[in-house]
Amino acid sequence: MGFEITVLLAVMLLFFAAGVPIAFVLSAVGIIGIMFQRGMPGLYQFALHFWENGNNFIYICIPLFIFMAITMERGKVGGLIFDVAAKWLRRLPGGLGISTIGASSLFAALSGTSVATAATVGLVAYPEMSARGYPKRITLGALSAGGGLGMLIPPSVPLIVYGALTGESIGALFIAGIIPGLLLAFLYCLLIAIRAWRGDITVQEEACTWKEKFASVRAAIWGLLLIPIVIGGMYLGFFTPTEAGSVGMVLSLAVVMLIYKSLKIKDLPAILGDTLRVTVMIFFLLLGAGLFNYVMALYQIPVIVTDWVLHFNMSPLGIILMLNVFFLILGCFVDAVSMMVIALPLAYPVVTGLGFDGVWFGIVLMVNINMAVETPPVGLNLYVLKGIAPDITLADVIAGVIPFYACEIIGLFIVILFPWLSLWLPGLM
Repeated sequence: MGFEITVLLAVMLLFFAAGVPIAFVLSAVGIIGIMFQRGMPGLYQFALHFWENGNNFIYICIPLFIFMAITMERGKVGGLIFDVAAKWLRRLPGGLGISTIGASSLFAALSGTSVATAATVGLVAYPEMSARGYPKRITLGALSAGGGLGMLIPPSVPLIVYGALTGESIGALFIAGIIPGLLLAFLYCLLIAIRAWRGDITVQEEACTWKEKFASVRAAIWGLLLIPIVIGGMYLGFFTPTEAGSVGMVLSLAVVMLIYKSLKIKDLPAILGDTLRVTVMIFFLLLGAGLFNYVMALYQIPVIVTDWVLHFNMSPLGIILMLNVFFLILGCFVDAVSMMVIALPLAYPVVTGLGFDGVWFGIVLMVNINMAVETPPVGLNLYVLKGIAPDITLADVIAGVIPFYACEIIGLFIVILFPWLSLWLPGLM
């Protein structure tokens, strides 16, 4: 068995080095592992596994929330949300920077992805802040960090993937991400305010009248109402996550096509095409990961790794910190979903074997991945912002993000040390 495991590991590393997509790497390792264990007749398991997992009811909510996110992004709802945040928060120290974090928090509750949040808010906020004289690096850092909130604030697509891979309740994961997501948003705002007090931001914003503030809310109200309907419906038990995705998809279409009229019927094929591309990518990863997990179970690798880690002369908290360092390094080279499908089959049994809550660990992992999407060379948010702001370099984006890393590290330690921040709201569901 040791020889077979060595061969599988060598094949996996070889395919990774050759640049083969991760979904196909995992599937190939799964097929080879099945052939080692069961021979050619065992390959029926390949087709059976793909059929059974492809019919998993949980997976249905993935395209629904992705469709909702793309619809709200194309429907210009992000601009209305940014206007609300700007009108209400601009008089604070570093007002538009704080407005960017506020708008990102709100749009994250509609989009479910960090890239969509960073792109949508960035297209509106970057020109606005640049025209007012905000330092570009602070602007870029706020946009990148704010975009990462899409990992935590529901409906988060990475949390759906985590639930699908581990069997944890997706509804509980969604609700668990709210307080940690708001905590990170507060830390970002505090950093911007401190830099404004220190003199790094010298822009003085004019105050808005109450009439202007409420006018901005009226303009965006239909988009904003989706948040309590979709998230509140899950929290109160009216919807399952899949039903919430269906409601969100239908309401997002109604908002942008019937109320704001920012999209037309002719725009639907493009939205459906983008939804299909993202969904197929995630599905292939999930199906490949499922086959990979099956082979790992055949070889009892999770049990072996769990026993090995549990016999370390380390405290459970020390092992959690070690896993977070591993995830942070891995996140420098692969995207969030790929990182989860590679690492969770080994990490999740270890964490639950130590007695930690699986929902809590999901939120800890999302805070870590929040940093990964801002880490070169594969930090997607960095490249999204580089595309939005062609007048800056990638080095400028990275330099802008670095101060926000301190907030994320502090937030990660707080979420690890105080599990009730993640588990209190799910306990009330």
